Amino acid sequence: MEILLLTKGYWPLPPMKSIYISGEWRKLNRARNTTDNEKSKSFSINSHSFSGLIIVEAKLGKALSKKIYLVTGNRKILLSRWIGGLYSNCSTKNVSQVREFYNAIASRYSYHTEPERKAQLATIASSLPKNSLVLDASAGTCLFSEVAKKYSLHTVCMDLSAKMLSQRKDKRSYAIVSSAAKAPFPPSSFDAVVHLFSNLLPYDKTLFKKFRTLLRPHGILLYHPVKSPGEQWLPDWREKTLVRLKSAGFSKVSLRSLPSLGKKKSILTFFWAQK
Repeated sequence: MEILLLTKGYWPLPPMKSIYISGEWRKLNRARNTTDNEKSKSFSINSHSFSGLIIVEAKLGKALSKKIYLVTGNRKILLSRWIGGLYSNCSTKNVSQVREFYNAIASRYSYHTEPERKAQLATIASSLPKNSLVLDASAGTCLFSEVAKKYSLHTVCMDLSAKMLSQRKDKRSYAIVSSAAKAPFPPSSFDAVVHLFSNLLPYDKTLFKKFRTLLRPHGILLYHPVKSPGEQWLPDWREKTLVRLKSAGFSKVSLRSLPSLGKKKSILTFFWAQK
């Protein structure tokens, strides 16, 4: 089957290497006799199906557009950039698709994650009281757990994706496969809950209430969202998120900023909410 990948606007199409369709990764081969330019390229793949989740992987090192399009036959499919050079039609509202996406990219995740991520997580870990028992509700490969040890924190890793958790370096760390909405812990189990670099929408009241029930008295929620792929931030989303955290029952809520502990000079801003 021949497909066309294209981008609009001023960004050139990055070099592409592989595609995930029909539940498996396949190599992208340049199609013959095409008139490709920097904004569109033709590929041939060994597949006859384009249903369900699609992920296209680009090589890193060049400017990446925010969105690309996959064209096959009469179909034009929008693929939004998720992480690094990974583009997908995955919907953040579809839990099964999000789980499949992270299971599919688990072995590729570290390659596509920005180099400063550990330093950013360390910045947040440094703001928590020592010896706290922390639930990382979007743990991924348990990077937060790695850096948290340096700040005398004890972490429970939880994530939708079993394959992401299997990539963690410390196999002895406690990890559980679950969505944040169905976290299998009794009320008042943790001193802190962190939900970092996640696709949890800032206006999701249900999960904020769930996080509050998991916290012990005076427990802390640290929440750092990222924009959902293909989505736009809501107008005044920071202010509205503060209001929704308060409506979820948190007594003290603020937006805090700390200088990143990494080599890159930047400021990390996150929501801080106390039960």
